[in-house]
Amino acid sequence: MKLATTTGDFAAYYESYIDRLSAVAAAGFKYIDLNMYHGDLPGWAYEGNDWEKKVDELADEAAKLGVTFVQAHAPGQTNFLSVSGRERIVRATARSFEVCRRLGIKNNVVHTGVSDKFLYERPEDKERYFAANYDVVKDLFPVLEKTGVNLLIENTTKVNMGKCWFFLTGKEMKEFIEYCSHPLVHAVWDVGHAAIEGHQYQDIVDLGDDLRALHIHDNRGADHHEFPLTGRTNYDEILSALIKTDYKGYFTLEADNFFYGFKRLRRHPELQTYGSRFTAAPIELKKKAEELLYEIGKYVLETYGLFED
Repeated sequence: MKLATTTGDFAAYYESYIDRLSAVAAAGFKYIDLNMYHGDLPGWAYEGNDWEKKVDELADEAAKLGVTFVQAHAPGQTNFLSVSGRERIVRATARSFEVCRRLGIKNNVVHTGVSDKFLYERPEDKERYFAANYDVVKDLFPVLEKTGVNLLIENTTKVNMGKCWFFLTGKEMKEFIEYCSHPLVHAVWDVGHAAIEGHQYQDIVDLGDDLRALHIHDNRGADHHEFPLTGRTNYDEILSALIKTDYKGYFTLEADNFFYGFKRLRRHPELQTYGSRFTAAPIELKKKAEELLYEIGKYVLETYGLFED
């Protein structure tokens, strides 16, 4: 299995996709997840008329660095079920699929929408939740068919969604995939989200061939996206299930918040006199941490004899 990571690792440090790509490549990563999560906000690099030229520049840089884009994350700042934001999120998501096609990426992760109209504690809301999200996802079918890129739905955790309905299990995701009944709709399994819920193995088995990608990160009960082996995620469960299902995709890290705490320190007002010296770790430490992230990911795969260069 080949090890990948996201360009989102350096999103807090570099505005440029090229700079982010160069940084993860310098740490040893050869396989890359293109994070376009903020692409539905104003000023996105790939929203203008020159987007193809900019994407080609990114592709040229990847070729120079000897790295390959293997999956992506679509824009996700706007709720899919937002009435006022629907046109914006559909437009940005569609463009992200076109970016994927141009870079040769086959799998693009999309966050389905959420609404307090659909509550997880009411079983009858599941069908209504499916229908509401299908109504948006079907608008993307033309671009899926044009590009040949898979749309991957993602699981989450109640810690993020509260009482609102969202996919928490592989079985639920499989049901929605079958509900969509489209050959280019599949799934990514986020192991960090699942760790908070307390289950992994059966979910991966239930997804079977519909599991086309992974998000690998760790935590201690909140969605912090920390390094593997630093939290409560059960990697024996994960890797055993991947072996059982003969998973063919990449082992893609999404541990982009190793220095999570620095950005969220609460300061006493009197301390503002001294400035905010620890609002983020310096780039030199971040680059060293990225090298460690590569070694940890490699170790996890090597432990089960799965690492492929």
